[in-house]
Amino acid sequence: VYVALSGVPDLEEDDLAFLWGLKIIVGKGIHSKDNQVVLEPVVRELLEDVFHLQVSETSEGTFRVYRQDLWAIKCEGVWPPKWLKEGKKPPKAWLRRRQKLPEL
Repeated sequence: VYVALSGVPDLEEDDLAFLWGLKIIVGKGIHSKDNQVVLEPVVRELLEDVFHLQVSETSEGTFRVYRQDLWAIKCEGVWPPKWLKEGKKPPKAWLRRRQKLPEL
């Protein structure tokens, strides 16, 4: 996920990721012990609580990072942002970014 997001600033503005969002496949857990979902809660926590990105469920075992958040990363020009590299909390502007972005 980290590596995939690091490529977002280099995407062309007409890339389909900015239309559909970034699809992340975490699996249904069918190969884990007792068929328990293992990756989904960990990846979701990373995206929502650490990276402060909004994700949506698409189907069992997958979800998407919202296109507006991908556009915010593109506009930022770099991933990871400085605050994340330094282990700091995100600035208020990052937390309010969805209010400033046009609906895509």
